[in-house]
Amino acid sequence: MLELSSDLLKIIVCPVTKKSLKYDRQAQELISEEAGLAYPIKDGIPILLADKARKISKQNFIYNDRVVTNENVTTEKDTKVKEIA
Repeated sequence: MLELSSDLLKIIVCPVTKKSLKYDRQAQELISEEAGLAYPIKDGIPILLADKARKISKQNFIYNDRVVTNENVTTEKDTKVKEIA
């Protein structure tokens, strides 16, 4: 599984809302809470097309400890969120 860089996660935005995305490393998706969409990541490449995104509800990701925000990263073996200094 290819990993998205933290630099890319800092600048990439939802094409629908123009807001930041959250990285769900395990599911290999970028989450737009505001749009309620999960954009797939295929071979390390984010597919930021609304018609390719999966519709999600807030309950699916708001308390999910494996969702990583743009301000946080996880190590490959660590699923807990670690803040970037």
